[in-house]
Amino acid sequence: MVHSVEVIARRAIAYIPTLAKGEAKYGPYIAVEPVYITPLTVDAVLGTLEQVIAAGHPFIETPQTPEDWRNWRKIKDPVLAAMKLKNESQMVKESAYYHIAWTEDGIVLYLHTLEKEGRRVMFSFDPENRAMAFPHETPLRPIIEAIFADMKTLPARGHVDVLTPA
Repeated sequence: MVHSVEVIARRAIAYIPTLAKGEAKYGPYIAVEPVYITPLTVDAVLGTLEQVIAAGHPFIETPQTPEDWRNWRKIKDPVLAAMKLKNESQMVKESAYYHIAWTEDGIVLYLHTLEKEGRRVMFSFDPENRAMAFPHETPLRPIIEAIFADMKTLPARGHVDVLTPA
């Protein structure tokens, strides 16, 4: 059973990482290879997410000590490598991040949100203002369509236009 998937959109391309899962019921999760790269269309993203969901989450040993956690955080983000970017700040400036989670209560779509922490801007979850809830039986297509509807609003909200090629 898949509990979590991500879609990162940049320059009319979707990057969908495999999320490895730790021992706990709902994570932690970390992006690992393969990262699926697909055109940023509803049908292409839908087909790729269906493949990722069918494959499930590979297992990753959850860090136990503070040193283990530091080493775990040093793992190079495979999405950065797939995008051919050098740092996370460039990815955050040029991309939009969406997260779909299957929970006990239903399906939650976390819409693109940025958070500023000091000088660092990062992707963030804002469940109060930027999340959508769906019943468990919701097919994947309407959730993907909600992502695309949100992407169309990004430029008007001061974010990058991810639907247009470079």
